[in-house]
Amino acid sequence: MRWKCRAAAILILCVPLTGCKDRGVVRTADPRRGSQLLSGFYGIEQNAWRWTAARFSVRLDTPAWASRIGAVLRLRFSIPDRLIRELGVISVAASIGGLPLAPESYTQPGDFIYVREVPSHRLRSESVRVDFFLDKALAPNSSDRRELGLIVASIALQPR
Repeated sequence: MRWKCRAAAILILCVPLTGCKDRGVVRTADPRRGSQLLSGFYGIEQNAWRWTAARFSVRLDTPAWASRIGAVLRLRFSIPDRLIRELGVISVAASIGGLPLAPESYTQPGDFIYVREVPSHRLRSESVRVDFFLDKALAPNSSDRRELGLIVASIALQPR
């Protein structure tokens, strides 16, 4: 009987933690999160990701405690070989709640994570708008009428 009480206590403690773990994470292939993708995102492709334009925005939930300790912004994305061949170096920058975050440049194709710390004073509301900016993107053409920036899998705002 004693082990049942312990198991129940552990379950009660773990459930809120599991819920908080994904708070602030937007997986772009999740259609339930589409309303958080504010601008610059195209439709879901291969049930896994979305293309973006050169400018794209998302609304993220602010994690618990972030208003006291800050948070970390993570953009998980890919740059296809075609983009590097045609555009060369691509720079990614962001702003969160109007605070500019440092850009980072990418010179090769591959999978990347753009990571930036966000100070606590920018995270006092329940959610925050994050704007991303690329210095260049593929222009629309006859085979694809979209401006193509990055292939984004997820965007997260998580506690430090």
